[in-house]
Amino acid sequence: MLKHDAIFRSGLFKFSAYVLHDIDLIKHVLQDNNRNYVKNDKYSFLILLGNGLFTSDGEPWLKQRRMIQPLFHQKSIVHSMEIMISEALKFVHTIREEVDITDEMGKLTLNIVGKSLIGAEDTEQTIGVIREELIKCQRTGSVLLKLPLSRYPEWLTNTVFLRKFKRSMDTLDSIVTNIIERHKTDTERINMLALLLSAGMTDNKQIKDEVMTLLLVGHETTMLALTWTFYLLSQHENIKQKLYEEINAGIGRPENITYEGLKKLTFLDCVVNESMRLYPPAYVFGRKSVDEDWLGEYYVPKNTDIVINVWGLHRNPKYWAEADTFDPSRFEGVDASKMPFIPFGIGPRMCIGAAFAFLEIKVILTAFLLAYDFSVVNTTVYPHPLITLTSNQNIRLRLFKRNNL
Repeated sequence: MLKHDAIFRSGLFKFSAYVLHDIDLIKHVLQDNNRNYVKNDKYSFLILLGNGLFTSDGEPWLKQRRMIQPLFHQKSIVHSMEIMISEALKFVHTIREEVDITDEMGKLTLNIVGKSLIGAEDTEQTIGVIREELIKCQRTGSVLLKLPLSRYPEWLTNTVFLRKFKRSMDTLDSIVTNIIERHKTDTERINMLALLLSAGMTDNKQIKDEVMTLLLVGHETTMLALTWTFYLLSQHENIKQKLYEEINAGIGRPENITYEGLKKLTFLDCVVNESMRLYPPAYVFGRKSVDEDWLGEYYVPKNTDIVINVWGLHRNPKYWAEADTFDPSRFEGVDASKMPFIPFGIGPRMCIGAAFAFLEIKVILTAFLLAYDFSVVNTTVYPHPLITLTSNQNIRLRLFKRNNL
């Protein structure tokens, strides 16, 4: 049972933390006094990903953020939309009557992030290997996060468990290295990797760190947002039909998707937001206080672990009527950024690719709903939290082809 106070203390063995699901306290940590809060030691195993934008802190993070930011300006995102549409159309024209939507969304979003951000024009087999190794890393990382330790002991890095994680990272490292080397001889590409090279970044390790970060973070959260949205729509026929009618009237056929057309689909925005409210892919994350502080009336000593409970915030009845109900209309006519709603975080470290991810989700949902009606095959689906908010089993859909295809 979730306790809906503003803050509570949770602990087990050698790990304890303040858990927050109050928007004012969360804003204090992530926005108003963000310099006093850094990533906590629970995420230290992610250094195996390298010191990329997701794992770094302080000045290195700021420098990396400024270098990568131009790739996510609106003009660049609209350019990437051509790849999103092309991959989405290819997907809806090749899937069968029954589909593992979890797996398919993983491959599709990895294809899009690979081609848009790093120009990975690799074979389907290579994309499959990347996806497989990332899943292994996710499973290992989730076990580490659940250990009741605030800091991992040195001996843990020498266990068979982490050596498997390292082998997966070595495989990914080899693939990424090959992509980087191709870019060095092809100056015509326009993507994040080309941007890093043109900006004078010559440190191969740093370049690999950034690419590895985008491959992992850039597709996982989008894949989960899409998967949960398909599941929710399959459970709410009236909402699915209303969304289809809006998309059909505004777009008509998958081949007609445009940036301007998507901007007019306001109910689609509401559905995506409500899905990420109920099932935020980044459902929880951690910080640590650098110096002592106050969270409202609660004293926070130096070096205190803080857990930002996004799941709890998004289902907190203080902010949401019928908080566990899927109701996209709660986002109609309101500015989502003004609500206690942080699927991409908040403050300076808000996800740099939020606009990219939101557009990608809308493109794929639009193409899919215009091509197919669907129902869920699974009988029992519920959240299975790992590093991100996965489901207890892959979600399967039964498809019914529409005349739009």
